Amino acid sequence: MRIRELFTARDMTEGAPWKRIAEFAIPMLIGNLFQQLYNTVDAAVIGHFGPENALGAVTSTGSIVNMMIGIFNGLSLGTGVVLSQAYGAHDEKRIGKVVHTTIMATLILCVIATAVGLLIARPALVWMKTNPEHMAMSTTY
Repeated sequence: MRIRELFTARDMTEGAPWKRIAEFAIPMLIGNLFQQLYNTVDAAVIGHFGPENALGAVTSTGSIVNMMIGIFNGLSLGTGVVLSQAYGAHDEKRIGKVVHTTIMATLILCVIATAVGLLIARPALVWMKTNPEHMAMSTTY
């Protein structure tokens, strides 16, 4: 499907507003639900199948995981604004640039976030006063 076909198929400025808002909001709601369930499912699986201290390790890292999700959600919202402006202006060239830049930035930021996460995992857990029994597993998780 070409980009031009997308403009006619999903133009948010035409049609009933409630329908367009629902078409936009429902997938976002489902995505947010899955993000919120991420740590909960980890805790449930580890609590049932993992070793005794593993549940404490997973739950003690929940704040760090949620912080990272929040940072990347914020970045994606900013990208969405720029992409929406290009889409609304029917500027296919700019849409391509935004998408390609976003993909490259995501790859670079994932590498940086991984490196920073490896460096600050233990100090962050110490600052959060993580139980010493859970520290090794929390750091690994």
